[in-house]
Amino acid sequence: MKGALVVFFAGFGVMAQVTVAPLFPLDAAVADLGLLVIVFTALLAGPKATMWTVPLIALFLGFSTSRAPGLLLLAYLPFLPLAYGLGETGMPLNRYLRTLLAALATGLWARGLLGTAAFVQGAQFAPGDLIGAILLPGLVLDALLVTLLYIPCRLAGRTGRSLSLRRTGWVT
Repeated sequence: MKGALVVFFAGFGVMAQVTVAPLFPLDAAVADLGLLVIVFTALLAGPKATMWTVPLIALFLGFSTSRAPGLLLLAYLPFLPLAYGLGETGMPLNRYLRTLLAALATGLWARGLLGTAAFVQGAQFAPGDLIGAILLPGLVLDALLVTLLYIPCRLAGRTGRSLSLRRTGWVT
């Protein structure tokens, strides 16, 4: 049942990404709803379901847009190791801050990687526009959307699940 929900939310997130997100840009950046689905899966279902969600989002987005699925996989792949690493550093961060920092770093990485790929494929090289019109507004959108996602989950009594495989019993 959890697998069916992961596929449903991944498909719904991708459909919203290609239909709704472009209607509400902040400068040249649009909301990354694929990343939001990955964060939502990590919060509610844990690391094993997130490991299935990342390639599904990359595959679905790759087939519904002009981006290569492999490039999208590389773009979203850092979220789970970053969230796990932030949890294991010993810094006094609550689950919200760990999730937010991992999502912001992954969003920054994804937008930077996709922008660099566009430059390599022949777009005009404009690092000022990439930083000022895509990366910084993208960080604001990611922070806003992760916060808007996290608050209702927290008010509903759902705390984020541990992103360590050992603690969730997947690795013996």
